Amino acid sequence: MESGSAVWLTWQAHTRNRSMAAALGVEIVEIIHGGNRLWRYARSAFDTVQVLFRGKLATVFFQNPSLVLSLLCVLLKPLHGRRLVMDAHNAALFPMEGRSRLLNSLAKFAFRHVDLCIVTNSGMADYVRAHGGRPFRMPDPLPLGAFAGLQRHSGEAGRLTALFVCTFAPDEPFREVIEAAGAFGDRLTVLVTGRDRGRVAAEDLPPNVRLTGFLPWPEYFGLLFSADFVIDLTRREDCLVCGAYEAVAAGRPMILSDTAVTREVFHGGAVYSGNSTESVTNAIRAMIDELPQQALAVRSLRESMLAAERERLAALKAWLDPPAS
Repeated sequence: MESGSAVWLTWQAHTRNRSMAAALGVEIVEIIHGGNRLWRYARSAFDTVQVLFRGKLATVFFQNPSLVLSLLCVLLKPLHGRRLVMDAHNAALFPMEGRSRLLNSLAKFAFRHVDLCIVTNSGMADYVRAHGGRPFRMPDPLPLGAFAGLQRHSGEAGRLTALFVCTFAPDEPFREVIEAAGAFGDRLTVLVTGRDRGRVAAEDLPPNVRLTGFLPWPEYFGLLFSADFVIDLTRREDCLVCGAYEAVAAGRPMILSDTAVTREVFHGGAVYSGNSTESVTNAIRAMIDELPQQALAVRSLRESMLAAERERLAALKAWLDPPAS
């Protein structure tokens, strides 16, 4: 790809966007505004149009969600003429968990009208293909750069530390994880990331659980790098969580959701859990018992994932820049 011929657009800060753009050698433009929704969308749309109509731009990658960003890129395509590549997350294919017929129709319209729809797993690829889209399967590149130069900080003597990667979204069993963590008392400290927005009362937290609140990227990656293991769970069947990729990049064992797609991609260095308190408790206990073995396994997984990543990136770059005939 010639320098300046492609750009990666997003309306939110996200590790996958940065990793994918860096891996492809594409400029990333993060359009992030505050304020009420109407004002935020108006400013973001204006800035997006400025990017779409840049000179000498051949390809525009963009993240979905936002569905608004996706529709804007697609509807303006007859005017800007750029090749469009959508990076579709779970919520892109199934807005509102699939409950809204209108939003799901718009989602299908969006991925049918792009040149390529990047998805993270085979289940999502099958869905896109079945509804008239052109999928390309590309799990998240491992964000190795986020941990370059970091030093591990030891926790309290005799205690392990787990980082629970959480946004307090409806698909995350955060109450079950917090309750399960309480069973380990002085053996384990659990740090819970993200804005809880009042969903968890301070008086309901076990003494060994601490809410970190929203963290700047360097502080978040520092905590993850220093944790003994990472917890990242979802109720979504076809969702590959970012915390898992980050944990692999950092060489940290993981407790992940027991789904087919998770076992397919993260097939080492992980203990798999259901979403009940009992299941999470059992998974934490197993992780503590198997920690040295899981730490070795996740490093082996990292090497195999990096090899697969190089192959997929080469295929994607070949699609973007086909050899001259």
